[in-house]
Amino acid sequence: MKELKEYSSKWLARNPNFPDFESWAVSFAGFTYNLNDKQTIINYIKNQNEYHKTVSFEEEYRQFLIDNSIEIDERYFLKE
Repeated sequence: MKELKEYSSKWLARNPNFPDFESWAVSFAGFTYNLNDKQTIINYIKNQNEYHKTVSFEEEYRQFLIDNSIEIDERYFLKE
């Protein structure tokens, strides 16, 4: 994962399509899905900007953790 973040950061920083990219977050998470969910995931990615106009990333992530019975660790969430 470290190498993926390193190489993709360099590529994004040079790519004019991502002028506001500064760096990846310090931490990361990876999740797997069934191949049968491929089109659902593609559609989610395509519509992510619209979706996040009504649901924040934090709300979505918290719900994902709940839906998958993963304990929420508040240390990984920003405090307002």
